[in-house]
Amino acid sequence: MLFVDLERTSAVFIYNITNPLNLKFITWLYGAQDIATEGIITIDKADSPTGNYLMIATNEVSSTIAIYEIK
Repeated sequence: MLFVDLERTSAVFIYNITNPLNLKFITWLYGAQDIATEGIITIDKADSPTGNYLMIATNEVSSTIAIYEIK
């Protein structure tokens, strides 16, 4: 999976890049309360307490941390 952070729009695009010659757009994440996504990290499902992938985003302007579960 590829996570693309769009700081100015406070969104993250997710792509499946299993086949780099045939990228698949999965979804985009946007939280109205989370403004100016500054950095993201991902947690593999093997290391996740939920058993699913996690994406953790820090948000500069809103001073929030968002955790998304990717199934």
